[in-house]
Amino acid sequence: MLAFLPLGTALPCASCLKTAYKEEAEHTGLNLTVSAAILYAHGKSPLQAVLTSVHNPLDDVVKEAAGRDAVALRVEKRSGPPLQMAKPWTSRGHDWAEKISHLATRIFPQEESSYSSRFLYKVAKLLTPLGEEMRWDSFDPRGENIVPLLTAEYLRNRELSWPSHYSKEEIEADVQEKMLGLYNLLVWERRENGEIKTGGLQPEILPLLRFLASKGVER
Repeated sequence: MLAFLPLGTALPCASCLKTAYKEEAEHTGLNLTVSAAILYAHGKSPLQAVLTSVHNPLDDVVKEAAGRDAVALRVEKRSGPPLQMAKPWTSRGHDWAEKISHLATRIFPQEESSYSSRFLYKVAKLLTPLGEEMRWDSFDPRGENIVPLLTAEYLRNRELSWPSHYSKEEIEADVQEKMLGLYNLLVWERRENGEIKTGGLQPEILPLLRFLASKGVER
């Protein structure tokens, strides 16, 4: 199935289609998997180039790298390399079609765009050694080590604000909760024979999340 959708509705629509296909398959006794790729492209991009590009994340990233029953997101920027991530539809207790956009706006509020850039590039640099080269190994970086690192880096910003009644402990708990969700998203996961295996992190998710939070607007 091919559809053209606004940025904000593409991921929820893909999730609804996945659910509809699976519900229909259950009536016929089929064990159906649904693989999807969402390509975010500029409105002025040539249509043929967009249609050609969408096959790469679907065939190479979802079906080959992440395993079936997963979704890939790819941002084709007008300059620079594309941004890309892949994730099973559900893992680690999260429905990622619902969680990704929510997490993006919580971590990268638009009014804090200058800080968002610093946090993004600092953390991406720190996590790069746990990225691509680890992808094919059965390796899951320990969350108890990564989450405090993400939390400390996020709290370095003095521009972010919380409700006046929040205590220091409540602020730290709020940030830790955000960073735990981010960590679970960053972990590269592949479905094999019905089981999910892990393999490093996906630091490239960070700029992709900021893209979604800004609704594609460059600042």
